[in-house]
Amino acid sequence: MNPPVSLSPGQWPTAMEQGRVADAAFAAAYARSTDLQRAWIKTGLAAVFAALGGPLPASRHQREVLGHDLDLTEADAPLDYVVVLCGRDFLSPARLVAAVVPALCARARDVAAVRVGGAWPKPLLTALELCGVETACRVTSRDLTGLVAKLPAKGRGAVV
Repeated sequence: MNPPVSLSPGQWPTAMEQGRVADAAFAAAYARSTDLQRAWIKTGLAAVFAALGGPLPASRHQREVLGHDLDLTEADAPLDYVVVLCGRDFLSPARLVAAVVPALCARARDVAAVRVGGAWPKPLLTALELCGVETACRVTSRDLTGLVAKLPAKGRGAVV
């Protein structure tokens, strides 16, 4: 059974909202990246996108008649949210792209990147900007436990 949804799209638990990175920080990180750095990130993004085959359908429904009055029905729908967690030692834009793009291709309604215990390095913010991820947050390790407990209020989701 799905939990009741009390956080609407774009809204996140309080710890994430309080640690949300401002749009100006994304813009500053992008502006400070060289053309070559952005090209490397874009190349990685394109490679992951191609490997995944692009966006999945918005929903899928399949029914198979097995016989003897048995039917197999499968229904897939996008998740309501995906949170990508990064530790303070995580520094790779390519790995961040590889974690975020599958959630975007799976059409998750809300995708956020959360850094635990450290500020966001500019290359990682640039990668998120190029992927189109609007939400990056910084939380403490103490906030993390409460945060994970509150995420089901957004509906069906995943933390990676």
